[in-house]
Amino acid sequence: MQANRRQFLGALGTAALAGCGGARSDGPYPSRDITFVIPVGAGGGADIYARLVGAAIERHTPTSVNVVPTNVPSGGGGKGVVELFRAKADGYTIGILNIPGIFVLERLRKVPYDFRRFTWLGSLTSGEHYGLAVGANSPIKSVADLQRLSQRREVTFATTGPEGMGYTATQISSRILGLRSRRVAGYRGSSDYVMAAVRGDTDAVVAAITTLQRLSEGNTVRILAAFDTETRGGGIQNALQLGHPELALLKGERVIAGPPGLPPEIVGKLAALLRQSWDYPQLRKWSESIGETFAPTTPEETARMVRGRIDFLNQWLTDS
Repeated sequence: MQANRRQFLGALGTAALAGCGGARSDGPYPSRDITFVIPVGAGGGADIYARLVGAAIERHTPTSVNVVPTNVPSGGGGKGVVELFRAKADGYTIGILNIPGIFVLERLRKVPYDFRRFTWLGSLTSGEHYGLAVGANSPIKSVADLQRLSQRREVTFATTGPEGMGYTATQISSRILGLRSRRVAGYRGSSDYVMAAVRGDTDAVVAAITTLQRLSEGNTVRILAAFDTETRGGGIQNALQLGHPELALLKGERVIAGPPGLPPEIVGKLAALLRQSWDYPQLRKWSESIGETFAPTTPEETARMVRGRIDFLNQWLTDS
């Protein structure tokens, strides 16, 4: 996986740097470079996804127009999100946003912006589902075991800081499953906090199901539940088998968006560019490599999805 990421980043980064001197003249849209804000550092899944989307869009713009990826990782992603929100609504600044992560960020930081006002342009995959696991040597064998443990004491979960999707997924899934829980936060990324549970620092962990599956194949973790509707063996329960189909809504989705107030004609042109990018083979290959289904959406479909995720978040999330 690391080698593939380096290859992707090397090729796309070179192309982006080569295009930084593109034309700046005004004319029929797009007539100058488009800045693509990425609110995370280079090298992660969202970064590679954004760069691939940008490269795909670039194939359908005039030769003088480049899509320039710009990483803005400060503030737990908040700086990049706010930068996109405050950008001029002219179609020359777009970005990639994590749903529902940006709304968790808005609640926690109490920022003076309403992130529901972003202009939603589309998404290309079905999103990343989460799952529940314990270390391979844990005496806990099932979700029912965790629920019984929860009757005696709080169940501990390793996770990232409050801005991370792992933290939100842990908080909401614990509440849906009726687990009294305590989150041990502060780990830097998914690998760190999953390994904390493997070491026995905590009872369990909630993480992306693709991450848990890779570790399960190496006999590092035991997956107890997958928060989706796929049928698996080995005693792994899905959302339906757990009796909580709403758990399948608990997933991270990467959405392409623009600042509030983009004119309809610009939205239409950007949506058309995204639609034309669907045939970019590298995009499909990347989504398959990280276990996500390639499922493009229109601006209208994306807006409906976002509203649904906000409703779900407001129903289950507490600020504690």
